[in-house]
This record gives sequence, C-alpha cells and structure tokens, in this order.
Amino acid sequence: MVVYSRKFAGYCAAWAFLISFSFATRAQAATFCVDDFGDGPAKAGDCSGSCDSTPDCSLRDAIQAANADPDSDTIILPAGTYTLSQVGDKEDANASGDLDVLQSIEIQGAGEEKTVLRWSQDLNNQDRDRILDITPSGLSNVTVKLTGLTLQDGEIFNESPATAEGGGAIRNFGQLSLEGVVIRENILSAPGKLGGSAAQGGGIENDGTLNVLHTLIEKNVGSDGGGGIANFGSATIEASTLSGNITYNTGGGIRSISTLTMSNCTLSGNHADSDAGGIYIDNLGSETVDLENLTVTQNVADEEKDGSGDGGGLVLTQGTLKLGNTLVVGNTDQGGETPDCMVFGGQTIQSLGNNLIGDGLACTGLTDGDQGNIVGMDASLVLSPTLGDNGGPTPTHALLLNSPAIDAGPADCGVDEDQRGVQRPQGAACDIGAYETSGRVLADPTKIDFPDTHVGASSTPQTLTLTNVGERDLEIKNFTLQSGLEIFSVEVDACSGKLLAPGSSCQIEVGFKPEKAEGYVDLLNINTDVSQLSESVDLMGNGVQTGGCSFSEFAASSDGGSSLLLIFSGVVALLGVRCFKGPS
Repeated sequence: MVVYSRKFAGYCAAWAFLISFSFATRAQAATFCVDDFGDGPAKAGDCSGSCDSTPDCSLRDAIQAANADPDSDTIILPAGTYTLSQVGDKEDANASGDLDVLQSIEIQGAGEEKTVLRWSQDLNNQDRDRILDITPSGLSNVTVKLTGLTLQDGEIFNESPATAEGGGAIRNFGQLSLEGVVIRENILSAPGKLGGSAAQGGGIENDGTLNVLHTLIEKNVGSDGGGGIANFGSATIEASTLSGNITYNTGGGIRSISTLTMSNCTLSGNHADSDAGGIYIDNLGSETVDLENLTVTQNVADEEKDGSGDGGGLVLTQGTLKLGNTLVVGNTDQGGETPDCMVFGGQTIQSLGNNLIGDGLACTGLTDGDQGNIVGMDASLVLSPTLGDNGGPTPTHALLLNSPAIDAGPADCGVDEDQRGVQRPQGAACDIGAYETSGRVLADPTKIDFPDTHVGASSTPQTLTLTNVGERDLEIKNFTLQSGLEIFSVEVDACSGKLLAPGSSCQIEVGFKPEKAEGYVDLLNINTDVSQLSESVDLMGNGVQTGGCSFSEFAASSDGGSSLLLIFSGVVALLGVRCFKGPS
C-alpha cells in the first residue's frame, strides 16, 4: 500500500490505476504515493505498497521502503516542492543527508516545472548534501529512472582533495535514465580551488550508465571539472540542453574520460576557468566519444584570462572523437588563441562530415570543403545568439534566415527529428546542428468571435491572415475543424496548396451558419507540411432564433427590437426585447 492525503487522492489514484497495468506481470512491485513535502528520519513504515492508505509518506520514507524491496518499485511525486533538511554525516543508508537509492526504482513527477526536489535554503552550505546517491556501494545492476521533475540546490562542501566528492545533484554508480528532467543550480563548493580532486560533476557525476533525454542541465557548478556532467562511465545524451554551467577547471558543460554519445543537443553559455567551456574529452583508454547533430555556441574557456585555458567550444586531449553534422561556432577563449576548438598531443578529430566550425585553427582533422565540412565562419551569419524557446521541451538556438548551415548536412543525418521534435530533413538535406529550420505559420487573429447570427442564416465571413514567420518555405496543406461539423466553414481559400516564403502571407475567409439557437465553439486546424509546428484558431458564435424574440430582463434593446411593457397584478416590468424578422 501507499499513503496519500485527500489533496493528492485523485492524482495518486489515477497513477496507481495506470501503473497496475504496467506492472501486471510483477505483482510484488509496489507503488508509493508521496504526500509529505518535508523530510525527517526515514520511516519505511509510513509508506505501504499501494495508494489507498493514510498520509505522511515523505520521499525519504518511500525510498527507504523501496530499498527494502528487491522488486522495482515506483514512487509518485505530485506537483509541489519537496524540501530535504535531514542533516547527516554522509552515511549511505538513506538515514540522513542525500537520498541513498539501493534498489531499482522509478520516480515520477508531475512535470519538470511542477515537481521540484531541493535542499533547504535555511541550512548553511556545509550542512547540505547532494540530492540522490544511486548505489553508493557501487552496485551496477540497480536501475533508476527519473521523469518529470526538477532537482535543485544540492550542494557538497569539499574541504580538501583527499575527501572531495562529486555530483552536486546526483552521483550515479548504477543505471540511471533521465527523461523530462531539469538539473538546476547545484554546486560543488570548496574553500578554494582544490585541483586534481574528485569534486567533479556540479550537476551529475556518472560512474555507471547514464541515459539522458529531453532534459535541461543548467547553472550548476563543478569546482574541479564538469560543471554540468562529469562522465567516468558510459553516457548517452539526446535532445537535451546544457547551459550556464561553470567549472573552475576543465569542461564547463561536460568533462568526459570515458564513453560518451551525444545527438541533437545544445551546449550554450557554459564556462571553464581552464580548458573547454563546452566539452572536455580526455579518454584514457579505447573508449569513443561520438558527437552528432550538436549545436555548441557561446561557451567560454580561460574565464580568468590568465592563458591557462583553450578551446571555448570543445577540447580533445586523448582518445577518439567522432564529429558529424555538428555546429561549433561563436565560442570564446578569453586568452584569444582557440575560441572554438582545440586538439592537443597529436590527436585528430575523426570527421563524419558536414561540420560547421567557426575558427578551425586548432581543430585538427577538419578541413574546409572536405567531407562537406565548413571551416571558418562568422557566428553572426549562422545562428541566433539567443538561447530560447523555439518549440520542444528544451531551449535551442534557431538558425538565421539563409544560414550556411541550412541544408548543408547529409541527406540522412541518422535521426528523424531535431532537438525540438521537428522532422528531419525539411529540405533536400539536414541542417547542421541540433536545430532544423522550418516554416512556422502565425494566424491573425488567433480567435474569431462571430456576431449573433440567425439560425439557418450565414454570417458575414471573417478574414484570417496566415504568415510564415519561420526560416524556410512553408506549404499550407489544408484546413480541418476539430469537431468535424460544418457549422463553421472556410468560405474563401487562397492558402491551401500555397507555398509561403518566409515573411509572406495569405488569407482565407471563415463563415458561420448556426443550425440551432445555441452557442457554438470549434477549433480550426491549419495543417502544414511541418505538423509539429502547425497552428489552430478558436472559433465561436451564437445562433439566435429567426422570427422570434430573445428577452433581456430590465434592459431595453437598441438594435432594432422593441420595448415591451408588461403589467402583472399592478406591478410594472420593463423587459428588453430583441425581435428579428429573419433574413429577407
């Protein structure tokens, strides 16, 4: 059983019903509905194995109960902020400090901006801890999945290199999957620069297997490496963004010394005091780093301007780096030497073709014109400097109109969608980077409210203007009504089948013909050749009875109706009357 309070009853009951089907073949698995936003000594007995008991199950309680169960359990976190406050001495039994996960679980939030798990800000930095420690004993067969939540304000204070630890939000020794998660503002702090310590991975330290999808990792601090992620195991990152992360050493976004695969990702605005504002690759063995369909921009190396760092975008010191259909442009080396890329020690990037590099001076292995590579390009011609919401679950940099990256990739870039979920390719070939340009239709107005119309009569048609506000041509396919009814209709259509260039417009006229004296609402779908970015318009109108009257109490009409004076037992009432003659 699992506990829940009345305010969570509907949420937990619905999830429990769905999960009962998902785990039908695993009768022993439990579902824990957390209803206590606070923290305290772990009490597994406060949580039972279904969603129909009494309240007071905290997240620490639920994890404690799951740790005692060899089956893979599910923990449900309804919307809200869950605050950790149980100060401890870095034990690994989930009694205090970070949440120690010892058995396989799935933790499901209500959405990354709705369910927030954080450390109390009332504690000083030496009393806080990371948020999750997955199999601290090193068990690699424990599987953990996190969906729909934010992990924030984890902090580890490292006093010396000898005792330093990493993973400001998560340290993983098991098999960890993140989907639709935000890792934000976690920190590895120290009294000064430690140098050569294990204080790495401001957001995540991965020592096992890590899979990341549709996730934002931002504004974390890794004191000795990997502001966002420090990878010592095997990591696969897809359709995700790392931005604004900081390290006082190498790899502002990511520091990897092992197997790393990334596709359809954006690294933007990460900073390193030393090498690699974006990605630092230092593979000691035969592991391979495969980077494809990435946008790497506005990252900064050598933050302190003392000449100690190179490669604002990416740095390869050892190992094998395969780079394909990737955009590395507009990064900065504060020392002025190698802003976008740096390859050390006789290493060479293995080009998979179709890369766009801003400054390729130190990008050994990439030559302009070879394998479709473009080397030597000003960022101001390529992409927007703004990391923003361009559709999809994570922020991206849009390509500019007529960007040299458009259609400059391969015909088959190995993925069917870009980071946002837009189909690839849109043109003859994929665009270089994580962003695939597309047309985008904007409707004006976005809502049409028709005047009252006689039943059986047709309203005056209303004009709807469609404009392509995207970066490439857009085809208007057709229009459909969500209801499938014909109360509303497209009377004049100058758009269907038309190819709109960026900035161009077309118009249609929409009519309304009510069948009954009642209110109508519908949705007009504007179908384009980019289904993920199509538009819709709200339609509404009221049908009124032809040849009859609609009464408005105590208000005289002013639109062609007549006032009616009624006398009931000496009481006079004035009613406003709207009497229509019907269509002529």
